[in-house]
Amino acid sequence: MTRLVYILCAFNLTFSYGTLAYSEIDESLFDLSLQELLNMRVTGSTLTEQTINTAPSAVTVFDTEFISSLGVDYLHELLNYVAGFQSHRSADAPNAVGYSARGRRNGNQSKEILLVVDGQILNDPRTGSANGTVRFFNVHQIERVEVIRGPGSALYGSGAYGGVINITTRKQENHWQIQAGQHDRLALSGNAYRSFNNWQINMHVGYQDDQGEQYQLDDNFNDNPGSLKTLDPLTKSDLHVTLNNPATTLGYLYHDTRSKGFYSLEAISNGFNANQTSMQMLYGKQEFSLREVDAYLSIALTQAEQHIDAQATAEGDLFAISSPASNDALFLKAYLKSHSLRFNWHNNWQLKQDTSIQFGLNWQVNDEVTSEAANNFNADQLSSNEFPIDYFGDFSNVSRADPQDRQKVFGLYGQSIIKTSDANQFNLGVRFDRNRPAQSHLSPRVGWVHQINHEQIFKLLYGEAFRAASLNETANPDSPILRGSETLDNEVVKTLDVIYLYQQSEVNLQLGLFFNAYSNPIVVEISDDNVRQYTNGEESSARGIEAEINYALTSAGNLRLSYFEMVNQPKEFFREAKRQASFMVNWRQHPWQGNVAVIYGGSKEMISGSEQLTLDDYVMVSGKVKYQVSSALTINVQIKNSLDEQYDSAPQGNRLIEGIPNPGREASFQLNYRFD
Repeated sequence: MTRLVYILCAFNLTFSYGTLAYSEIDESLFDLSLQELLNMRVTGSTLTEQTINTAPSAVTVFDTEFISSLGVDYLHELLNYVAGFQSHRSADAPNAVGYSARGRRNGNQSKEILLVVDGQILNDPRTGSANGTVRFFNVHQIERVEVIRGPGSALYGSGAYGGVINITTRKQENHWQIQAGQHDRLALSGNAYRSFNNWQINMHVGYQDDQGEQYQLDDNFNDNPGSLKTLDPLTKSDLHVTLNNPATTLGYLYHDTRSKGFYSLEAISNGFNANQTSMQMLYGKQEFSLREVDAYLSIALTQAEQHIDAQATAEGDLFAISSPASNDALFLKAYLKSHSLRFNWHNNWQLKQDTSIQFGLNWQVNDEVTSEAANNFNADQLSSNEFPIDYFGDFSNVSRADPQDRQKVFGLYGQSIIKTSDANQFNLGVRFDRNRPAQSHLSPRVGWVHQINHEQIFKLLYGEAFRAASLNETANPDSPILRGSETLDNEVVKTLDVIYLYQQSEVNLQLGLFFNAYSNPIVVEISDDNVRQYTNGEESSARGIEAEINYALTSAGNLRLSYFEMVNQPKEFFREAKRQASFMVNWRQHPWQGNVAVIYGGSKEMISGSEQLTLDDYVMVSGKVKYQVSSALTINVQIKNSLDEQYDSAPQGNRLIEGIPNPGREASFQLNYRFD
């Protein structure tokens, strides 16, 4: 709490209050037609400004006005309203949430989807995922989010295997938000802005403290379902500062989450389990022009850390093989640290009015700086069957793994956007990547967007994407919990998208069919000695349907529906739902605004021991009501999971005998205050 006080004091000293400004409810949103909403800009698909109509991707765009109407707080909750996206709770770390696109899920880490915030990739250098960031990324920071489904390697390289989440944060705003809710939840966040000379400074700060929900969980050391009570407390703090002028941007980003209780490495140990993840990023960007070419150079330095405390065995399991003999359980304290240095050079050359070329290169180095663990027993002796094993009684004995080989990444890309007529636009692109020590890869991309008439658009898209194994997938081949492999090949996906758009003044529809072919997929399997391990799986294919509909009920209300279904689901996709849908209604009658949203999640499977169990489908209803007190003050009341639906996520391993429970009903009260 002391750190929060210092941050908030600095925040108030840096930016002064002024006169009351405008309301959080942007009245102009309800004046926009659905065609105009479809023309909101999209940049993540081509690194140039497009619209949903012209972007050569399957893409969903939410802006800040739409997001503020929903009863959600975090990015992972918002993703469930996108056709084809699903989020799931993790049993490895209580402060992480996984997410998937089109049913493809690799472990608990969501390595197939890039998270890009203000042009900077936030995926962890070691794991390749952004699970911790996504769970606690506050939606009140978002100006616009583009959720792009399908391969993105032709522009972004490794990691954009199944999609890209491209976020633009809110800037040039002064506002505070305070939220209080169940489980002693208190959350504070704020944005502040100031300009001087030709420069602008923007700052976002956030803090959350939550005692967490109480769960009845299974004791997997004694195979006793629901026998343990555990809480899920967490603390989160984040800071994002940018200093920029029209050509130069300097930024610093920091977030830290700490949690206790719940599952850690698929086990419960009340009083011991804990997890902390943090990330810092320092970045800069310089824009310039060379004749007809607009270009920029950017550089980013990232540091990620993780602390994991977990219990590995039941009490007494090592008594007979330890010296001195002890009834203690085997406990683990792990510390992981990684660095990343990324350099980008991007160019946009407008050859003529209807033709442009984008080209550039990326260079990145990922380093595992530290990978160490302390145990109360000698875990090295245990893994190599050297009996008796030493009992230390404390955590003074630290084992350090050999650092993984430095992962060097080089990418060179180019694309062209050609508009041959008012009705036809073509996108051609290709990228070459060299990921040492993995193989090189060529990622092509072809897109055709055809305007059938004023109301209908047809898109035919083909792309290939790949993902090189991350550092943690090649590490620790002898681990008793999760084994890596140095021989993993790149995984590759080839995707065909067929998309139909229909739009009128009162309704718009986006209907898509996708066909995926997977080669050398990196999967997590259970070994003969009951340990999770990364390996390359068999070739497979998938087909699915995605649909999103927006309908204007009246000038003051609208309806939105999303639907996703796997028509052909590979056998390794069983942990994700084959079918998912969402439905919501928004309405406004000044000074009131309301939203009711429903999410349907289909059944899924999990592995328990050697058996495959079914987790039931669910329906979750949430809502939010907003009241505009004045031009500067808005009051919100929201209820998540109002029916207190009990639903579970599927764990990645086989140690649990039931699914991972998700939060039940949660009510909260919010105050939003704006100032100049």
